[in-house]
This record gives sequence, C-alpha cells and structure tokens, in this order.
Amino acid sequence: MKCALPLTMVGCVLLAGCHKSDPVWDIPCDERPAREVLIGTGESEFIPLGKDKLQIQYGSQGGQHIWMSLRLRGFGPEITAQFGFFDTENPALVYSGPNTDADELQYNDTLDVSETLGMFAVLNDWDEATQMPMPSPSGHDVILWADVTDQCTTEAVHADAPASVE
Repeated sequence: MKCALPLTMVGCVLLAGCHKSDPVWDIPCDERPAREVLIGTGESEFIPLGKDKLQIQYGSQGGQHIWMSLRLRGFGPEITAQFGFFDTENPALVYSGPNTDADELQYNDTLDVSETLGMFAVLNDWDEATQMPMPSPSGHDVILWADVTDQCTTEAVHADAPASVE
C-alpha cells in the first residue's frame, strides 16, 4: 500500500504499513510454497552471478571479502544463513566460511521475491590444516554456497553456484 499525501517522505517511511511485505510471511508455515534460494553478489542490490567476475573488496582494517546476496522465495520475514565459497578444482581449499548472518529480509515487490544483500564472505587468512597463510582466490573459479533457515524450517535449504574471482 502507498502512503497517502500530504505525508512527507520521512513520515511515510516511519509509518507502519508503508512498505509492502512478502505475502508469504502471512501464510502459516505448513502451507508455504517450496523454498528457493538463489545466490548472487552485490552490496546494495542483487546481482546475478555470471555477468562479471567477483571482485575482492579490501576493508579499512586490512580484511578482505566478497559481497554475497541471496534472493529467496518461501522464507521469512527473518532468516539465518551460513555461507562461504571454496575452490572449484580443490574443494578442500575453503576461501571463505562458514560465515553466519541473521537478517530481516527485504521484499522486492517488482520481482515478488525477498532478498538479503551485502553479506560479507570474509576471506580466510589462515589454513588451520596446513598452518599456512591461505592463498588468494584471485583468478580462480569458485563455488559460492549458502544454507538458509527461518522460523518455519527444520532443516537448512542448501544452494550453491559457480563464479569466477577477478
């Protein structure tokens, strides 16, 4: 529903009911549609994988990460995601994860999906198995993965997707 005029934009945002919510959130857990998880990238918008190579981001405190985002159906309004990524050729080489993020979903009414954006897939800097620094994923093909739960799930829904790192 849209806010009625003459409310200011700030007033509209502050009032409950101004933002549409995913209709799935009002359905009892046992009647919800099948849950779907699509992995993408992006800090502030969902960007499908495969268009461009993933960019390593360098934080102000010296850390490195890759942005991950999820597009979801059947979940919400809050989810918990475990996620990360590993090397395609050597799956034992885990570049990131498992990371955990608990988030309130945002509903994209244009696409009729819920999204969580800007999840930090923090790069592991130390390999516990070899007691050596981790190599960079730069120039490698990787598999991004996520296991998602919400208040209606008893088991995580798993998704993974291939990507390349610049």
